[in-house]
Amino acid sequence: MQGLYTDSSGETVTVAVKTLKDNFNQDAQTDFEREVEIMSSFSHENILKLEGIVVK
Repeated sequence: MQGLYTDSSGETVTVAVKTLKDNFNQDAQTDFEREVEIMSSFSHENILKLEGIVVK
């Protein structure tokens, strides 16, 4: 999925959005959190940069 993010300077950036299904279980949430941890450590021009997560 794709979305738009406006940063604190007012710049709007196109971002990739990943969501969990509404009926996710604890294993899916744990896997997602592990993926976030791994993605946040990447720093390479050919890999998307993790800008942040939203939990609601």
